[in-house]
Amino acid sequence: RESVCAENPCQNGGSCNALASGGSEPHSAFVCECLTGFYGDTCQKGSGISVNCTDNKMAVSVAHSLTATEELVLSDGQCQLTNQSHYFFLEFAFGSCGTIQQIKSGKEVVYKQTINKKSEFGSTNIISRVGELAITRDSRFQITLFCSFDAKGVATAFFRSLQEVPLNATSFNFFQYSLKLYKSSSYNMWFNSSDYPVV
Repeated sequence: RESVCAENPCQNGGSCNALASGGSEPHSAFVCECLTGFYGDTCQKGSGISVNCTDNKMAVSVAHSLTATEELVLSDGQCQLTNQSHYFFLEFAFGSCGTIQQIKSGKEVVYKQTINKKSEFGSTNIISRVGELAITRDSRFQITLFCSFDAKGVATAFFRSLQEVPLNATSFNFFQYSLKLYKSSSYNMWFNSSDYPVV
C-alpha cells in the first residue's frame, strides 16, 4: 500500500512525514512540517507568505490564494517563482536575482529581495497608452522579503506585503489612487488634458 505522504497532504510547501502505526497499515498517519508563517494539521493556516533564511540562501513561498497571477518574479525580473500545487516557491542564493545586501550599524547584515507580478515589468493588460503613461487593469502586487543576520549569525526572516486587489463591484473595501498634476518634481509644468490617456 502507498504511503499516506505519496500525494503530500501538507499545504503551502509543508513537508509530509509518515508515522509508523504498528498496525496492518504501517503509514496511515502523518505529521506535516510547516514552513515559517504557516501552521495547522496540514499547514493550511497562516499569512500565506513564508520566508526562510539559511547561511547563504533565502526560500520563499506564496499561497495561490494571495494572487490570481501565475507569474511571480524577483526584483531582477528574471528569477521566477515556480508554480506548485497550492503555492509559488523559489529558493535562491543571496548573491543572485538582484538581492540587495545592507550592513546596519556594523553588526547586522540584511538581505532584501522583492517579489512582483511579472506584469509589473511590462503589462500586457493595457487599456490605453499615451507616451509613457498608461491605464491598465492590473492590480499591484509586491512582497518585500528580508533576511537579517546578527553578529552571532542568528537569522531572522520577515516580509512586508503590498497588495492592491481589484475591488469586486458588490463588496466594500478601501482603494488607493494617485493623480499626477505636474510633469516633473520641480512642479513648474502642468500636464495638459491631451497628455492624459483617456478611455
